[in-house]
Amino acid sequence: MTERTTDVRSRRTVLKTIGAGTGVAAVSGLAGCLGDDDDEAIDLVFSPGGFKEITLTELQERGILEEEFDDRGYDVSVSSSTENTSLYASEEADIVDVSPLEAAQLGTERDIQTTVVSVLTPPYPGLMVRADSEYDPDVSGSLEESMQLLADDGLFAIGSWAGGDVPKYRVIMPEMFDLSFEEDDGDFEMTTADYFALPELLADGEVDVISTSGHYGVAPYMTGDEPELTTLFWNMDMVQEMGYGTGIHNAWTAQTDFVDENPEAMEAVTDAWQEGVNILYDEADELFFQDEYMELIGCQTEEEAEFVYEWAIDLTHPESPDNFIVYDDVELTDEFVSNERDYLDRAAEIGTVTSEWDEYVQFEPL
Repeated sequence: MTERTTDVRSRRTVLKTIGAGTGVAAVSGLAGCLGDDDDEAIDLVFSPGGFKEITLTELQERGILEEEFDDRGYDVSVSSSTENTSLYASEEADIVDVSPLEAAQLGTERDIQTTVVSVLTPPYPGLMVRADSEYDPDVSGSLEESMQLLADDGLFAIGSWAGGDVPKYRVIMPEMFDLSFEEDDGDFEMTTADYFALPELLADGEVDVISTSGHYGVAPYMTGDEPELTTLFWNMDMVQEMGYGTGIHNAWTAQTDFVDENPEAMEAVTDAWQEGVNILYDEADELFFQDEYMELIGCQTEEEAEFVYEWAIDLTHPESPDNFIVYDDVELTDEFVSNERDYLDRAAEIGTVTSEWDEYVQFEPL
């Protein structure tokens, strides 16, 4: 099916993403270079918002990020952009947070060799529908029936065809539901909207299923007496069911030549991120309730922040995934590498990446 021309992007939303425009957006507390004038300059660009932005902000404010890079002779400039992969491909960013699958696609398109050194997050997005709608598995009878109904007559909304969630659906849909997920000639009628607008569009009945996450603005619709939305599946759980571990949604990556020439820069970002993850899990019960961070996790009230905490950190909410949405250990283990290689081989079989993907993507644990 083709994409509807309805411009759902024109709707006003309560929440806005940080750095949602093209190019690089400076993040409060993260803009500019950190370190001494004589140090080599490094540009680190990450996709905006959420737990990553909270973690990187804390690392900067506590001086941890500066120390890790400065000790190794680097000035690091940290910024966020929804165009981080494009900036990476054009060599305007040295270190980025992309998935191995995205790196494989870039390799084919731009002849870029990428090295993955450590993991950040599993594929935490997933699909949600209105509770008690015909697409709710409790109403349709099964997840499989719900997916077929959505393919038959539902409107499927995503944030962007360039989003990191899309490649996962291109593998999950044919593997688990015998459905095609493509922008042109796929099995779903598709539209796009700002990620934080999607829950409102779903709750209002303007779309029927959205790709989202517990910290992408769904909290207002999950905290009443009767939640308005319900989960079909979280990608990380589905990928694990398919036999590929919990998968990698974001990883610290750089072009292979850069990694070969600057291994200590990759050590710096990896070591700093591990410290940041420790802070995130140790202090989330306080961080999530700070005004400056609540918007980053799609919340306006403490009740909504409590939902995100239970959903993401405690994993005690009924809609929580089975696994943490930020890896608490950043090491790129042999198991990660093996599972990701198998996943990319499967992606190649269905045409999502070239069968020569391993010419473009290397895994190099630190």
